[in-house]
Amino acid sequence: MAKNSGTELLASDTDHLTSLQQTADGGYILGGTSSSGISGDKTDSSRGGRDYWVIKVDSNGNKLWDKTFGGNSYDEFGSIHQTSDGGYILGGYSASDSSGDKATSSKGGADYWVVKIDSSGTKQWDKTFGGSDDEYFSSLQQTSDRGYILGGGSSSGKSGDKTSSSRGDYDYWIIKLCTPQTYYQDSDGDGYGNLNVKVQACTQPEHYVADSTDCNDQDNTVYPGAPELCDNKDNNCNGVIDEGCALTKLTINDVAVYEGNSGKKKLKFRVHLNGTTSNTVTVDYTTKNNTAKAPGDYIATSGTLTFTSGTHNQRITVLINGDRHFEPDQTFKVVLSNPVNATLKDSIGIGTILNDDSLCPHYTTDLPAGDEQLTAKVGSHPAALVTPNPASSVVNIRLSGFNGSTAIQLISLQGKVLRTFRVQGNTSQQFNISDIPSGTYFLAVTDQKGYKQTVKLVVVH
Repeated sequence: MAKNSGTELLASDTDHLTSLQQTADGGYILGGTSSSGISGDKTDSSRGGRDYWVIKVDSNGNKLWDKTFGGNSYDEFGSIHQTSDGGYILGGYSASDSSGDKATSSKGGADYWVVKIDSSGTKQWDKTFGGSDDEYFSSLQQTSDRGYILGGGSSSGKSGDKTSSSRGDYDYWIIKLCTPQTYYQDSDGDGYGNLNVKVQACTQPEHYVADSTDCNDQDNTVYPGAPELCDNKDNNCNGVIDEGCALTKLTINDVAVYEGNSGKKKLKFRVHLNGTTSNTVTVDYTTKNNTAKAPGDYIATSGTLTFTSGTHNQRITVLINGDRHFEPDQTFKVVLSNPVNATLKDSIGIGTILNDDSLCPHYTTDLPAGDEQLTAKVGSHPAALVTPNPASSVVNIRLSGFNGSTAIQLISLQGKVLRTFRVQGNTSQQFNISDIPSGTYFLAVTDQKGYKQTVKLVVVH
């Protein structure tokens, strides 16, 4: 018989109250041993012999529920405590084998038997601890690490769960239990784990963490709260890509070079960062064939450019193969991709390989080719001299060695003819280019006999 606040809780046989505690809701949890079947306040049948009997009452002693836990032999209740999750931990000793509510058989004689239940009395797990002789449980308590400490007496020697020999007859025997936690695999080492790869463990395994909120466990720049890197990724796992990134832009210029008759010429593309950022900016680049083909006309190249804080310009150098074959001017591309901490304004630079071999066999023009500006040498062979270059509003073209009616075409890097002028013989002409957008163009000069000279013109406003 158990009493609380004047209320009697009765069953048909013997019922002994052993432990009680006030609960967080102001009520009480009662625990003891019962050999009764279903009767009185007891709603569960006996499991065999004596069983644990747990009763939950409200602040006025009114029963809310009761639960019975036991095996096929005697089970003596010892102690009960409410746990941090709102459930309860029960402890006592048991001689039952695996039966009823007991998952594990006796290790010898009577053993410690611990049962964990939730806030409504439903069993979550049970554990048996013992040696080759008898163990008599006395008390248990939850610890600050969410584990449990058990205490009682044991007459067993070193056996079963008991790691120390008996000191005489009955000895104190203390057991520390852990509460396994869920840990999540952290493949990229950023401190945040993959929700779909998890283990239960008492101690944290290597390469596992307690946080399961990583949205990409293969990239250590992606995790909750990470800084946005302007790399087309949702770095901080908030569902938005590159929010708040600096509006720095990368551009690449178009360039041209005369191929020469032998050896290799350098064609240098400038990649410009048009803003200021405290973060390191990177961008990948690679060459792509157009009418010019690698490796015959140029040497293919690829890599990554890095702009440290305060750096605004980098160069990409492509080697051009010289030859003595007459052929049309040719082009290839340098393509930028995968910018980090910047965006791309112009992602493609056009490289033009200018032919400097004459169609006519009686002479060959071998013109000098600078990396930044191309002009023709005025001499005995047809040539065009363009000044100033770069130009902003007016450009002067001086012709030498051309015959008869001569056409001058202004051509874009994509090969589109934008404007055509006609002059007679060798002369100097001035042309207005103030309405031409800034950029790189070509002036193609062709006389009535088919002699041709091409000169690059840079327009800057």
